[in-house]
Amino acid sequence: MDDKERVADEGVSPEGVAGAAAGGAGGAILGTVMGAALGGPIGALVGATAGTLAGAGAGYAIDFDSHEPEFRQHHESSPANARHTWEQAAPAYRYGWESYLRPEFRDKTFHQARPELHKGWTGSSDFADYEGYVEHAWQRQVASRQAGSFSQAAKE
Repeated sequence: MDDKERVADEGVSPEGVAGAAAGGAGGAILGTVMGAALGGPIGALVGATAGTLAGAGAGYAIDFDSHEPEFRQHHESSPANARHTWEQAAPAYRYGWESYLRPEFRDKTFHQARPELHKGWTGSSDFADYEGYVEHAWQRQVASRQAGSFSQAAKE
């Protein structure tokens, strides 16, 4: 199986991978330069590592953008969602989508991760007001990854 098939099976778009790679490379370069200037060789190593991780995380945000129309449609099709505009709800969808990918949430259900998600919420209103959007995006990630696992198993 080539990298494109593996990436598709894992539910990550090629754009997300490319963005993560570009962000990681850019972050590594910037981190190395800044770390070297501030802390010598050890600072360069720490800066490169931190920059790579931060840049890669930013790159995966591109993956959300490719799924945004699905979330917009979900938001517009549910009368319960009428209490928030799309502009208010979109950050919550993004938060759920991207949080699922964080290492500390691997192999956790939404309900297991919920307390940490609540603590990490930086939205302008209470987490409870936006929890439905966060959970929907989280479950969409789960479904996307499970579909990838099933298609991967069928190929083997």
